Amino acid sequence: MFYNGRKPVVRPLRYSVKRMRDRPSPKWGKDSVQGRITHEAEQFLLNAAHSIRGRNDAPAAPITTTMIERFLQVLTAATERIPEEYFQLPVGHMEAPIYRERVYCYELYHQLRTLLEDDEQFSRYALSGEIDKQGHPIIRPCAPDFVFHAPGDMNSNLVVVEVKPVNAELHGIRKDLQTLTYFVSDEARYQLGILLVYGDSEMAFEKFKRLFRGMGHPKLRLFWHRHPGERARRIP
Repeated sequence: MFYNGRKPVVRPLRYSVKRMRDRPSPKWGKDSVQGRITHEAEQFLLNAAHSIRGRNDAPAAPITTTMIERFLQVLTAATERIPEEYFQLPVGHMEAPIYRERVYCYELYHQLRTLLEDDEQFSRYALSGEIDKQGHPIIRPCAPDFVFHAPGDMNSNLVVVEVKPVNAELHGIRKDLQTLTYFVSDEARYQLGILLVYGDSEMAFEKFKRLFRGMGHPKLRLFWHRHPGERARRIP
């Protein structure tokens, strides 16, 4: 870094940063380099903080059916973008790849967030992965795979998502359905709960359909992402 064509020599400051901040705005032509940096950095940070405060103070848009449908469109588009190696993980010294829920979820989070950030109607909403509700004054401690919400506003809790590979055990499926049911209750106030199943096995998928239909909950949806490169589809 050079100043006026010469490499600067670092010398002890004449004044502390605090004293320079407390001074009136200097006449730049006569002030030290350190003073200019201090005042300009402070002004930049103040402007940035004001800009962020303005965005955060704006209320989230009221939840509508259109917003929920739009989220479902983005979700299924994100599933289509998941590469095969994240769908089933290749493992050394094993002939067939295996299902690993975390690997799939992390890639889904990446693809979903990428698409949502470009959508203006969701500008005040955030996608949170495995958010821990420990210590929340209302919602009981649990961590679903994804929640889509406006943090800090219980009236803007939009969608909660649980993900399961098609070969999941029954107790894990039941646990996720219980979590979804709680999150769409009057206490947690999410508008829609989604169980997203990935993997190709018609026989294994039957247990999901049986358990899901046994719930009969109007605020829950079942989606099946059967193959990489295809969109997940809703199962009635």
